[in-house]
Amino acid sequence: MDTSGGERSVVLETRDGLLAAASLAPGDRWIAFVLKRPSGRVALCIAPLSGRPASEAEWIILFDENRYLGSPAWSPDGNRLYYLSERNGPCIVWVQDLDPRTKRPRGETRVFYQVPRPGLLLNFPPGNGFLGAARNRLFLWMGESSGN
Repeated sequence: MDTSGGERSVVLETRDGLLAAASLAPGDRWIAFVLKRPSGRVALCIAPLSGRPASEAEWIILFDENRYLGSPAWSPDGNRLYYLSERNGPCIVWVQDLDPRTKRPRGETRVFYQVPRPGLLLNFPPGNGFLGAARNRLFLWMGESSGN
């Protein structure tokens, strides 16, 4: 939705699952989002914004996993994408460097932040992880659990 005039337009659509967790890049030219596939797999994608819905052929699929993957958040310069994933066990924050022009991955994804102690959870309740990025800041939603 254009907040200045209220005009609404479709920017993404798919017949292969559910679109979720959209994050607009600085400059409003790219969008990162999660595609929840009917098979149960989840893909983290980037698509260009150009005034019409980006075709699925234009989508850049960064990762396609069978575990939790979510909450993409752009760095302020738009050249990194932070996200949550349980690919190696408990949910942690990962970062992927991106080509400044094409937004294709540059180098390997790497761990950015791990929870410092047991009992703190980044995806709690399951499916509700949240991550936000701002200038020199990363914001995380954490839950805490304990038991005997």
